[in-house]
Amino acid sequence: MWPPELPGVYDPRMSAPFIDMWNAVPVPRPHTILVPAPRYHTNSIATFYSLLTGDRPVVMAKFDAARVVDVIERHRVSTFTATPTMLQRIADLPGIAGRDLSSIQWILQGAAPMPPSLLHRWAKLIGPERIVMAYGMTEALGLTALRADEWRSPRPSRSSTPSHAARPPRSTAAPSSAPAAADTTAV
Repeated sequence: MWPPELPGVYDPRMSAPFIDMWNAVPVPRPHTILVPAPRYHTNSIATFYSLLTGDRPVVMAKFDAARVVDVIERHRVSTFTATPTMLQRIADLPGIAGRDLSSIQWILQGAAPMPPSLLHRWAKLIGPERIVMAYGMTEALGLTALRADEWRSPRPSRSSTPSHAARPPRSTAAPSSAPAAADTTAV
């Protein structure tokens, strides 16, 4: 329960750029944040917190891939959140590789898995270290995220290589004289 003596407390952690969880040095502020879709989802509503820190949102009435790129260039947008479908439409624009996306410090992708081919295309456009892929609930009860440069492709076969790495409990660890385990790739 929220203390009644604190009816509207601003917490600056709520407006920290998500990418800063990975960066040793925070990204420069203020941001110019593109909101490329209507403001009904948590990702667009979250930009309200950014207003309190001096970031500037640029809000589009509806998504249009060509207009998104024009807005990025015109307003020097530093970040935005998009779905894979939106990113696909932008990446499919004729001449996109020649457009000026240099102002983008990072993007957040969510709502659905990012197809590997699309991830590679965006990595070529802005760099893998600038792409954060996340999946979480609007209600903020949990979140899974990774940066594109942490993602590995091609994904190993589930039948031949484990899809994760874990340390066994101490009581089950192999003795130090045991042969080394086969080389595996963590994904």
